[in-house]
Amino acid sequence: MKEKNNQINVVICDDHQVVLEGLRLIFNQSENIHITGIFHDGATMISFLETAATRPDVIVVDAHLGKNENGLDLINKVKDKSLYRWILFSSYVDKYLVFQAEKYGFQACLSKEVPASVMLSIIHEVEPRSFICYPAISRDENSRKKIESILEAKKGLTKRELEVMSMILTGENSKECADKLHISIYTFETHKKNIFRKFDINSTNELMRIAMDFNFI
Repeated sequence: MKEKNNQINVVICDDHQVVLEGLRLIFNQSENIHITGIFHDGATMISFLETAATRPDVIVVDAHLGKNENGLDLINKVKDKSLYRWILFSSYVDKYLVFQAEKYGFQACLSKEVPASVMLSIIHEVEPRSFICYPAISRDENSRKKIESILEAKKGLTKRELEVMSMILTGENSKECADKLHISIYTFETHKKNIFRKFDINSTNELMRIAMDFNFI
């Protein structure tokens, strides 16, 4: 832990005011922690980081920032991201989110139900010895391979397949989706089959499950 006279500068990005206020109360319990910025969206936070006179030590980011903004993606939009310690904060933490957080370069992935004492201890840790998740979640090799394959499948989708997938996830029927994309129902179904093949699934329900687990929607 840092010595008491060493200040830890923290930035928070979350689109829920009640969460921001809760974190403010928790961090104010420590005389070492100084909140240098509180933001509701990623763009404003990134702008701050690029011009801030005092560099933050820790950045706490919500996994779901609203308006289809994914907190996971913010880390790759920040210049010199390795200068900061990144903590992903989420209402729901599972093995999929934990795996992605670690892969993207976060040092921790925490549920919003994390005890204040645990949150403070993680903030005070100068050099985390390993990736931290709360609650503790097993990350076995089989799960890792499955998650990797899904992420690779997502990267392998064409621009049109991504558009078709987005339409499928709205819950509308194929005819309605095809009409909105201005393509034939046959073309739509062909793209749909290719999407299912790439994800190695057989139903729209499976695609919906993957989309929710991996923040595709």
